[in-house]
Amino acid sequence: MEMVIHEMPTVTIISVAHRAELEAFHSRKITLERREGGAKLVSDIDLVQRKRKRNLLLRVLENRRSL
Repeated sequence: MEMVIHEMPTVTIISVAHRAELEAFHSRKITLERREGGAKLVSDIDLVQRKRKRNLLLRVLENRRSL
């Protein structure tokens, strides 16, 4: 995720994950529930307030690379 964000900063990425740690790299969290005949949107949460956390995480990862 770090490489994708760094190399393509203007691209919209849709990822499917089950690890909460990856939320730091996302601006929205959409939850779908399997239903007969298809899927149903259960929630659509704006994670923009976590961008600061993401920026901090990216800085930590960049510092780690430079060591």
